[in-house]
Amino acid sequence: MAAYNRAHEVCESIDSVLEQDFDDFELLVVDDGSTDDTEAKVRPYGDKLRYIKKPNGGVASARNAGIAAARGVYLAYCDADDKQFAHRLRAQSDVLDARPEVALVFSDFKEWIDGQVTKESVLHTRWLGPSPRTFEQDLAHHFGSSVPVSGLSAAVPEVYKDRRVYFGRVHRLLTSVHPAWGCAIMARTQVVRSIGGHWEGIRAYEDWVLSSEISKHHDLAYMDLPLLLYRVHPEQLTGRARLNAECYRDGLLHVWRSDPVFYGRHRAEIDFALATAYAILGEVEARDENFAAAEDNYRRALSSSVRVGWRPMINLALSSFHRRWSGGRGGALSRLVPAVLGQSKNSDREMKEGTPE
Repeated sequence: MAAYNRAHEVCESIDSVLEQDFDDFELLVVDDGSTDDTEAKVRPYGDKLRYIKKPNGGVASARNAGIAAARGVYLAYCDADDKQFAHRLRAQSDVLDARPEVALVFSDFKEWIDGQVTKESVLHTRWLGPSPRTFEQDLAHHFGSSVPVSGLSAAVPEVYKDRRVYFGRVHRLLTSVHPAWGCAIMARTQVVRSIGGHWEGIRAYEDWVLSSEISKHHDLAYMDLPLLLYRVHPEQLTGRARLNAECYRDGLLHVWRSDPVFYGRHRAEIDFALATAYAILGEVEARDENFAAAEDNYRRALSSSVRVGWRPMINLALSSFHRRWSGGRGGALSRLVPAVLGQSKNSDREMKEGTPE
């Protein structure tokens, strides 16, 4: 559990872990240099958890500190503002126990705002990254097999017994889409360590980088049922469009574009994802009236992949117009012309530019 200035929420998250119906685990709380009362809230738990205090270095750095100290065979994350369902750890460990070829399992989760569930399924409606398919189509397209969850775990509530667990080498999916959110993954500790843990050169998306690197060499599993409540609040990294768009671009460049083997095999998918990242950055710059930077990103989008569509082309023209006619006699006219066309939706899922922390 990486925690930074979450004193008002961390106890609820800790309690949800300690109340699991599974007792073969240790809880490590990594305080990433909090300046509030996080330490005062955590210390009274005593030997029920291990408390690690470190200088502030970001979520990837905090996760890596926990990975280095972990003694378990499997590694799971619980963000300090989320709440785990009591069956979460048992359900995911059952999958890894049953399938030795699977290195990482992730699940769906519910959206949680001000103590109320506002969305029963996040992944079914918010797939991070460009995909021409629906959620169900992506599962069928990328995962090679599936079984009922009841065949792998006795831990889930009866209402979820007929849900399915999907298996496969899904690196083609992860070349452009981020399905395995850090709050809902469990992985083999040895595998995570073998790739060096999280890339600390990125401010968000560190969970996508991790799952992408693992997907290159191992099978992944997806449990199509919610295992936690994901809290939504204004301070989250997912609410920062520029940060998220930059990290989406940087993750693509770091994991996929720089790998000659995988880039050679999946060039079209990677270039399309990069084009999408540049198009999103162009929209961010245009909304901030940085029209020269917007033009540059739209050009990068169009040169990366023609599949990115007509929207960046129109936005390139709009940004060029605003950059040249934002002042003087053209000022009034420029205010009547939209600076940018908003993002589209892909099938039944929202196109989002960020990943949660």
